[in-house]
Amino acid sequence: MTLTGHRGGITGVAWSPDGRRLATSGGGDHTAIIWNLENGNKVLTLRGHYDVECVAWNPEGTRLATGEEGTGTHVWDAATGIEIVRLDDGIGEWNDRIVLSVAWSPDGTKLLTGKWNGRATVWQVDTAKILTALSVGRGSATSVVWSPDGMRFATGDWDSAKIWSVQNAKKLLSLSGHSGLIESVAWSPDGKWLASGSGDETVKLWNVTDSR
Repeated sequence: MTLTGHRGGITGVAWSPDGRRLATSGGGDHTAIIWNLENGNKVLTLRGHYDVECVAWNPEGTRLATGEEGTGTHVWDAATGIEIVRLDDGIGEWNDRIVLSVAWSPDGTKLLTGKWNGRATVWQVDTAKILTALSVGRGSATSVVWSPDGMRFATGDWDSAKIWSVQNAKKLLSLSGHSGLIESVAWSPDGKWLASGSGDETVKLWNVTDSR
């Protein structure tokens, strides 16, 4: 199956939790699209963005978050296409406010965002309240991800992958060893390992119980 409909480069893809839909973000055409994977048809086209950088489903598959340039993170009703809330701290110039990565908490009540200006922010979605905001290090917060238990989150930047406490925003571990920008981070299902992918053409697997 080939899905066509975006007019420009596709910057993000995400499966719905039930595996029946796919969300895609089009940086060039300023839209996100939800697709029916049984027939390849468009279900919804979400407009009102600038360049869309990333997409993420909530655990129930009822909401879709999209991160973009300039106007923060949008949360949409995945059935109707209505925008529920917009999350934007308004900090920095236009380029600094590019949202590069979004991730839902395991309980679906919070969103974690990573931005071009190096800020990682935890939001209470329904109230648009900032619960935690921090600078991850040198450069951009290129990738953010929750731990499976929802108690920690990981970030990637130019310096290292880092693990943070959700409760107090304390840095728990700094995982150094890459020689390039860390483009992506991902937890293992049991929460004991973190994978990091870098522009140095390597992937590292870290034992996050002792930082090996």
